[in-house]
Amino acid sequence: MTRGRYAPSPTGPMHLGNLRTALLAWLQARLSDGKFVLRMEDLDLPRSKPGSAEQILEDLLWLGLDWDEGPDIGGPFAPYLQSERGDRYEDALKKLIDKGLAYPCWCSRKEISEASSAPHDGTPVYPGTCRDLSLEERATRQAERPDRQPSWRFKITENADVVVTDELIGEISQNVATEVGDFILKRTDGLWAYQHAVVVDDIDMGMTDILRAEDLADSTPRQALLFRALDADLPRFWHVPLVLDEQGNRMSKRFESTSLGTLEGEYTPAQVVGKMAASLGWVDEGTQVTAIELLLDLDIEKFRTLGQKDGI
Repeated sequence: MTRGRYAPSPTGPMHLGNLRTALLAWLQARLSDGKFVLRMEDLDLPRSKPGSAEQILEDLLWLGLDWDEGPDIGGPFAPYLQSERGDRYEDALKKLIDKGLAYPCWCSRKEISEASSAPHDGTPVYPGTCRDLSLEERATRQAERPDRQPSWRFKITENADVVVTDELIGEISQNVATEVGDFILKRTDGLWAYQHAVVVDDIDMGMTDILRAEDLADSTPRQALLFRALDADLPRFWHVPLVLDEQGNRMSKRFESTSLGTLEGEYTPAQVVGKMAASLGWVDEGTQVTAIELLLDLDIEKFRTLGQKDGI
């Protein structure tokens, strides 16, 4: 059975970009006669805002979306809050350590930047400084920095040329070794890295399909390596277009893009869903349509043709 999910971060109000991705994730799961799971990615507690998670649930329900499992209703793979799943991330890290696929790293960002000669997308590629340290060398590094706990990195040992065929955008390819390097699983401050947590969650919750915005496509090769290292099948990926504002910029909370709270006082759910459907070329501008009506009007093949007009 298809199992899809939407996994927002409770760091502030949802904007139209978040909402359209949620709508598309819901549609993909429902069109496939599958289960739709809501998971709250509140891993970065310092950035999470009080009341934001509850507001996200209210916003999604207002829009007409429902879910079969989630933090408010539970389910067979609870908990659905990342902040409550630390033991699962620790177990997975131990499995990688036992396989020789994870190691501690004491390098600072400055050291990595100075040692790296090939930055990828503005981010220095990790040069492998702590990769092959002996137990004695690790003890020395810790003694040199008694107040600094190490981060933990994934050790890329082979098959670093990763190609994943996305259901919408085609091939995503990357040589993770040369373009990223051994990447972080657990940060020096004890917080779990996104790449590690999301893969462990998706494995534990039996996700067969992962739909998310295309700005996360670059994460897919790293996650593919983790799925393989944790002896799990790779799910299907669907990377959907970003929503752009009137200036052609991607919508984000940082730029205070139009939030659902702003729209609720002026528009009905059918108007908001219609606006998002029009941005995908599925209906004419000004059309009012509920989430259920849109679901009944689509099939999975039409869903695969989704494209984006300018703006929303």
